Amino acid sequence: MRILIMFLSGVGNSIIFLPIIEALKNNLKDVEIDIVVGNKAVHDIFQTFTNINSIYIYSHAYPKRSNLLNKTLSRINLFWKLKNKKYNYFLSTSLSSVKEGLFGLLLGSKSRIGFGQTKLNSLIYTNLIEINSSQHEFDLRKNILPIFKINKSPDIPTIDVPKKLDEYATSILKKTSGQIVIGIHPGSHETLTHKRWPIQNFGLLLQNLDSVYKCKFLFLGSATEIDLGEKLGQLVPESNCVNLIGKTSIIETTALIKQCDFFISNDTALMHIASAVGTQGLAIFGPSSIIKNHPLTSNVQMLYNSDCDTQLNQMCNDCNKKFIHDKTPPSCLTNITVNTVTAETKKSLSSLIENTNT
Repeated sequence: MRILIMFLSGVGNSIIFLPIIEALKNNLKDVEIDIVVGNKAVHDIFQTFTNINSIYIYSHAYPKRSNLLNKTLSRINLFWKLKNKKYNYFLSTSLSSVKEGLFGLLLGSKSRIGFGQTKLNSLIYTNLIEINSSQHEFDLRKNILPIFKINKSPDIPTIDVPKKLDEYATSILKKTSGQIVIGIHPGSHETLTHKRWPIQNFGLLLQNLDSVYKCKFLFLGSATEIDLGEKLGQLVPESNCVNLIGKTSIIETTALIKQCDFFISNDTALMHIASAVGTQGLAIFGPSSIIKNHPLTSNVQMLYNSDCDTQLNQMCNDCNKKFIHDKTPPSCLTNITVNTVTAETKKSLSSLIENTNT
């Protein structure tokens, strides 16, 4: 049996999808699973997972600066490569999956699974899963499994970091005796800047922690967040910081997060990485649903403003208008004070230090 999964979501969703692939691989006899992803970072996350046969990059399967003809030819080449493999099942994980469904239809897969019970989707897919806005992203996509007569899957995603990368992370951090390494991701995807707790708040938080503990702060993030690392570096002593924002691959970032004693971030993919590698942490949630997006393990705790709608997965109208006008952070984020985050972090660190010493 051959299954092609069209997965064009980001890194965070790729991590929480890992247990579903594991369930497919463990319960279906002689199954081969290929996956088409949207970018290299997601490709690299899936590459750490041995249950996948082949991984193809859809969005960037061609040089970024190539012309339209080259892009078109590259995608046609990918299409024929996949069509020749004759997949029994085509699965789109997208929640707006018409385009992906047409791709599966053209590939000739007899069974095509998608999300969203619309009239158009019903013409494209053979199996449709209803979208439930009150379900976690993982639970929603887990509804794939009964189609394959699988009733259970692992509920916790895990990422195995190779020993070589563990050694790389250790050499970068150069941790000294009694020192606590705290990873910080002050950003978010460039299209989701409204999810960022103010950078000055992060600076005050690190100053508070630095006054109590022997800390080393590790700044992590993508190349689009370099300015945040520079601003944060100006707010705490340079000798206490390792700024690697924009300087590491997603797999190197994963290895570094694993070596951290604690990790603090917004609601981002790196939060899910911390959850998957077992690092204790704290995630600051603003205008995103804690029901749909919360980490799947208990080692990463959430902080959110309970006065706001915790099911809403976007900014409310008033905050949206202010953000569009002058980039004012939404109140669900600004109402989470530095003192609150400091207190919760100290509580976790005290417990961590106590467990280390016993």
